[in-house]
Amino acid sequence: MLSITNLKELLNEFFKRHNIEGKIGEQLLVTEWDKEAPELALGAKPLYVKDGVLYLGTYSHAIAQELNLRKKELLDELRSKGYDLVDIKLQFVLPEGRSETGTEPLKVEVTREDREWAREALAHCSLPPKLREKMEAMLAAARARERAALSAGGKRCPSCGTVFFGEGKLCPICRIGSGVNG
Repeated sequence: MLSITNLKELLNEFFKRHNIEGKIGEQLLVTEWDKEAPELALGAKPLYVKDGVLYLGTYSHAIAQELNLRKKELLDELRSKGYDLVDIKLQFVLPEGRSETGTEPLKVEVTREDREWAREALAHCSLPPKLREKMEAMLAAARARERAALSAGGKRCPSCGTVFFGEGKLCPICRIGSGVNG
């Protein structure tokens, strides 16, 4: 009969033999996120870690932008806790309860109206043709993402205008900045 100690030794040997010991340790951050996440990253959900890259899901473009701006600080803090990370990548996902897994990407479709809106928004800007084309595509995609988030149950922050999911009237970034809980 196997004891717990023997089972643990067998599992450790199995992990070493199949070179998955490090991969299991890598995922520890995902399972311990509620305890290990720096405060600025609490609005994100860890999806997985692969080859030292932490993939985070966030349902707020404002949170994603803030995490991108403070990526080095976030990486330094997680490294100081013993996690061997080389990068962080973000993915826009629906919030918990909006899909079976909570990590379903938002379905975004750029329409002809989005492209026309973007073209009109840049009509008075003097830009080189290639840059104008790229800016129009980015604006159209941003408008389509916003529309998709609103149709999936998101709401617009009255303070900054960003679309977000979650509790309260203010988006997570405006709540942090104002010290208000809603």
